[in-house]
Parts: sequence; C-alpha cells; structure tokens
Amino acid sequence: MYLLNLNLSAGGFLSMKLHRKRWVLLVLWGLVSFLWVPAWGAPEQNPFSSLVGFLDDYAGTPFRVVGRVKEVGEGRLLFEKGTVSLKVGEWLCVSKEDPEGSPALKSPAAWIIVEALFPETALARVADSPAAPLSPGDRVVTPPPPRIHVQGDALQPDAAPLFEGLVRELLEKGYHLDMDPKGKDGVSAERHDLKLELLRGEKILVCRLSTIEGERVLYYRTAEATSHRAAVPSSEKIPLAAGTVVQSGAEAPPAADSGPSFQHSKPARSQEHFRLQEPVSRVVACRRKGADGTVLACLGEQGLILYELADAALNEVSRLAYPHTDSIPLHLHCADLDGDGGEELLVTLTRPVKILDNQDNRLSSWIVALQGGGLESLAEDLPFYFRVIRDRKGRPVPLAQRQGAFRQYEGPIYRVEWDKSGVAPKVNEVYAPAAGVYSLYQFSEIPEAEGRLVILESGGQLHGYVTPEGRLAAFGERDAGEYKVTGYPLRREQDLFLGGFDRRTYDEVFTARRLELRTDFDGQIFTINKGRGGAFSSVAEKLLPGRRDFDQVVAVKWVGERILQTWESDKYEKDLIDFTFLKTPDRILILCRDADGYALEALR
Repeated sequence: MYLLNLNLSAGGFLSMKLHRKRWVLLVLWGLVSFLWVPAWGAPEQNPFSSLVGFLDDYAGTPFRVVGRVKEVGEGRLLFEKGTVSLKVGEWLCVSKEDPEGSPALKSPAAWIIVEALFPETALARVADSPAAPLSPGDRVVTPPPPRIHVQGDALQPDAAPLFEGLVRELLEKGYHLDMDPKGKDGVSAERHDLKLELLRGEKILVCRLSTIEGERVLYYRTAEATSHRAAVPSSEKIPLAAGTVVQSGAEAPPAADSGPSFQHSKPARSQEHFRLQEPVSRVVACRRKGADGTVLACLGEQGLILYELADAALNEVSRLAYPHTDSIPLHLHCADLDGDGGEELLVTLTRPVKILDNQDNRLSSWIVALQGGGLESLAEDLPFYFRVIRDRKGRPVPLAQRQGAFRQYEGPIYRVEWDKSGVAPKVNEVYAPAAGVYSLYQFSEIPEAEGRLVILESGGQLHGYVTPEGRLAAFGERDAGEYKVTGYPLRREQDLFLGGFDRRTYDEVFTARRLELRTDFDGQIFTINKGRGGAFSSVAEKLLPGRRDFDQVVAVKWVGERILQTWESDKYEKDLIDFTFLKTPDRILILCRDADGYALEALR
C-alpha cells in the first residue's frame, strides 16, 4: 500500500522509507505474536500430570498370573508368590484352575486384598467370593482395568474446562471414565474400581483418587488455578452454608464487636518459646477460681503438670501423679463442671491389660480440680473418653463416650454433668447433635447452622455432613495427614494370621488430634495439618537431601460444597502435637517436639 504514496521529491522519498520501516516492524510483531501467544480456544493443560503415571503403575497389566493359592482359611488365604511385585492393600482376583481357559475370559471366583507379604508367600483377605469355593492350586491374577468414576466440579459446565487436559489425557491412555453426574453409566461399580474427585475452590484445584471399596485415598494433589477461568471473581457471590462468612476481594476490617479474625494473608509466626524439661503429650489453658493469669495444664509421662505463664516466663506451680503407675495419657480438656467459676480438668487415661494373653487396654479416666495453686483428684477410674467441644453458639460442652470390646469407640456420645453430691459425673444424656457420629473426637458443629457437622476422618480427610440423614454435602480441599502421636493396644476380634505360627492378636490404635471450633475467631475450626511422619520424617530428611516435611496449625470453614482452609500458621520442621487458645484473645500456644525435646510456643 505504501507504493501508492510514492513521489520523487526528497520529502516523499523520506516518507516512503519511514512507512516501509513501520510496515516491516508491524509484520515482525505479528509473527512473534503468532508464535508465542497460544490460540484463544487452546485446550487447558493437565494440572495433575503425575496422576496418569500413578495410574499406570497402580493398574499394571491385567489378568497377569501372580501366584497360586496354597492354603484357604476362614476369610483369608495364603498364596505362593511368583515374580510379579506386589503391594499391601493391592486388589487381586482368584481364578479357578482351568488349564484350557484364560483368566481374562472367566468371572473371578473371588476378590482378595493383600494384607501381608512374606519371602515366598502372601496373605490376603477374601473380600468377596461369589463363585465356587476356593481351593489350593487356583490361580491368583491381577484384576481387569478399573473403571474410574469421576465426581465433583469436573461434571459442571463452568468448571469442566479446568480439568479438560486431565480428562483428555486419561481418555487417550485408554482409561474408562464414568462421567455420568448420577453415576448410572453401565453396570454397577466393581470392588476394585476407583473414584476420582475433581474439585474447584478459590484459586485452587483439588484431585483426590480413592478406592470404591473402603474409600482408601491413593492419590491427593492440589494445584493453583492459573487459568483466567479458574479464579472466582471477587464480586461473584459464593453460596454459603448457613452461618458462615467469607471475605472476598480486599480484606475488610472486622466489625467493632467482633473477635480477632485470624484471616490475615501471612502465616502467624512464633513470638515466644518455652523449652520443657520433660516429655508432654497434651496441653490446655485453664482458669482457676478467683485467680488471674494464664495457667497451663500438661499431660506428662507420670502425671499432670501445672504451669503458670506470667511476665514472659513459664513456671511450674504444681503436679499430681496419675492414679496408676501404668497409666497411658491420651487426652486433656477443661470445663467448669460445677459452675463455680473455676475449671476442672477432664483427663482421658487408659491402662494396658491382658485378656487370655492378648494385649488390650481399659479406659481409666480422671477428673481433677484446680484448687488454689494446686491440683486435687475428684473422680478416678472412669470408663470414658472425655472431650470438651464448643457448640454452634460457642458454649463449652463436656462430652464422654465409651470404648467397645474390639472397637476404639462405641455407642452414643453423652453430655457430661457434675453430680451435685460431688462424687462422680453424670453421663446419661445423649448429645443429640452428634447422633450417629463414630468418635467424639472427630466432629465439629457449624456456627448458627443446625444439622451440619464437619468430620475429620482418621486419615486426615475433612468432610461436611448434613444430619440426621448423614448425607455427605462438602469436601475438604486438602488432606490434613495422619496423626500418629500416642499409640496403645486394642485387642482384635479375629486374629490376623501372618504365616506359619505367627499371628497378630491386637492392633495399635492412636489418639486423635485436637479439633476446635472458635466462634470468637470468625467461626473457624482449628486443627493440626500433619505433613511430617514423626521419626520417619527425620530419617527421610537425612537420607534425602533437600527433603523437608512440615506441620502446621490450620483453620477451615464450610463454604458452599467445600471445606476451605482460611488460615494457617508458620510451617514447622518439627512435630506439632497439640495446641490451645490462651485466655488472652490473640494467641495460640502450640506444643511441639524436635531433636532437642519438647517446647511450647505462642503464636500471635
């Protein structure tokens, strides 16, 4: 086009050269833009690329013979291993011996789960045996490829593009995805099928793969929602569960009558550090009748220890030995049971026992009063677990639950009241909001939202349920990890045969982490996020240069169909064991353990 403006004058010739230079620059810029900027309609990248490789390893080659049945018992079998590598928890099939038939063309005679591996054999539990009785010589084979039942936001039109890359890659690999929103695609789920939950939160994507049978989590990852379609606009209203408040956009200042928010963007950091002279497993801040100052009660190895925190110093003021020298301290809470203005300590203890030479335990809990500057025993050898929660209105409620003959927790959860005679607590009124909950330590109510409970599973998953029907209504966006701090024996109802003359007669069960609702902190629920595996983390960090595992105190809220993390503390390269809220409203005290021992640290 610039040729049309050509003339032979000096000014015209200069104008022609300038136009040509400008035109060349525009062409170059267009080429660069074409090469570097992706097409507007380009598909989303896979935010969880490691899932495909994990599935390839997990599923393996189908219908591969891994061994032959050696012995068949009641509910279990022992089979001779071949050369195929096996894992505990792996699903396998048993195919009846047929020299002329391929296992791929026959229905499984049984579904089994590997429980223990030995040099030449493996022990498996029979989960289902729909065909003829099993017998020695039957082939043990790997199962057919699992179907993957997709759930969550990937089935919603507005969020589906965020997971398009992952879904496309799984389909290209040949995996069978059931993406029917109602889960009615084809036949019902097989025992070895998998459930893939793809969830979207505020600026975060969640991928969780678990087994259909037993809901064992196999893979859990989060990813930042980097797409322009991923972030929820700050002006968009998010549907909330009743009683929840979410700040969007710029952080708004709290109302004049509200408590501390604990919703600042930077993690809370330690301000005070107090090294302890002996191991402790629990801590709780408590109030003495008619006394000022902060008092801390701790579970030591041999008894209760009472500290006073004053003038930035931690001083021991009293201690009281456990009623029995073999007591195992489990939990520690406090509440004003008799209404006199002072708080009593509810101490959950157990004792190791043997029943027919099998290891077991028996609860032997304790209630202790704070008397003046000391401690006084009020009731001993109580057969209950104790916990003090805050109900949805923020009121403290002491609770109790019994132990089963072969179950860590059994029966209803009761409210604890103090008998006016002052001899023993009354534990006979069922606490209705927790009806149907398995453990008194795993649930939290929701502020101003009747009929909703947040459940912290033993594996660290957070779920939201609507009661009394027990309907699952919300998912946590991150796994809080396994909490294994204090263990104790629990007798098995049926012995686990390990091969030969070896058997296991008991399981080691563990205490639960603290889970605490605080209506004075914006109705958030606080707990410990365990990224560390105790002593294993320390060993792994030494063996694997650059590896670092962390623990944190975190807070969550139920928002819509999500359990969202709303606050976090600093990340600690040491084991967080417990925490408590100090009576001053802006501090949390954490109990931690590192190579130097135990310590208390205050967060602001």
